Amino acid sequence: SACASGGEWARALGLLVEMASVCVELSTITYNAAVNACAKGGMWARGLGLVLEMSSSRVESDIITYNGAVSACASGGEWVQAFGVLIQMASARVEWDTITCSAAVSACDAGRAWARGLNLVADISSSRLALDGRTYSAAVSACASGGHWVGALGLLFEIASRRVEMSIVTYNAAVDACANGGEWARALDLLREMSSCRVELDTITYNSAISACAAGSDWARALSLLLQMSAGRLELDAITFSAAIKACASGGEWARAVGLLVEMSAASVELNTIAYSSAIIACQACSEWAQALSLLVDMSSARVELETITCNAAVSACASGG
Repeated sequence: SACASGGEWARALGLLVEMASVCVELSTITYNAAVNACAKGGMWARGLGLVLEMSSSRVESDIITYNGAVSACASGGEWVQAFGVLIQMASARVEWDTITCSAAVSACDAGRAWARGLNLVADISSSRLALDGRTYSAAVSACASGGHWVGALGLLFEIASRRVEMSIVTYNAAVDACANGGEWARALDLLREMSSCRVELDTITYNSAISACAAGSDWARALSLLLQMSAGRLELDAITFSAAIKACASGGEWARAVGLLVEMSAASVELNTIAYSSAIIACQACSEWAQALSLLVDMSSARVELETITCNAAVSACASGG
């Protein structure tokens, strides 16, 4: 159990072998601890292997065993395997609980199988099981991975109608879904809704919203959100700056994009390929070839990885600048 708490799967498996070698009977509780250790260590295949070993050794698997196995699959994004465990549960007549549902939907999220996640939520909703906030959050996150904003907003409506507490994680996933789906206006609407519901916005919320602004070429709103973050003393990270630079680039504001690069450096935030590339693309769009080349040199000096699209943008800027 101590190994399970720390996710020390190798030690847990070693103890199982040692116990078997001295003829100590392995119980369901012992196996469950080992399965959970594998789940926490991201070792989904070994976790499933233990469940099979339990069956061959005629050790009874219970709800804790199966939940550990589904969680192990979720840690590896193995949604197909997770569904296989659900089928095993049905054949063994072990009923799902909220932990089972949450882990299975999380597996769909990690495996980028948003449609399967939504179908599973629908199946659970039609049963006597009550969905909890973790399950809904995982389902909304799965929608975000696929940019399926309609499904994400539909889940938000369902959460509200069932009076399940809406967490910041759920809202953030919904904002991300709208951003990934190109629905920047809806993402900003969610921000306003969060504020009206007194949900405290965090860096992840703002990052998704600024990314949505970039998709909508709304550089002014992106910079406004950046100022709000500073006023609220929230951390501006590499994702924040990169998204804001991209928003300026998409709006043709090359000088503001370059200015944000300078601000990023001054804030001791590591400059990355996305930030530089977006700024160079902004310069290229405005035929600012000298600035584009200067940024390319800076990238090389800072040992930031150069991508083909970055170099092509700099070359195009020179060509357009004569």
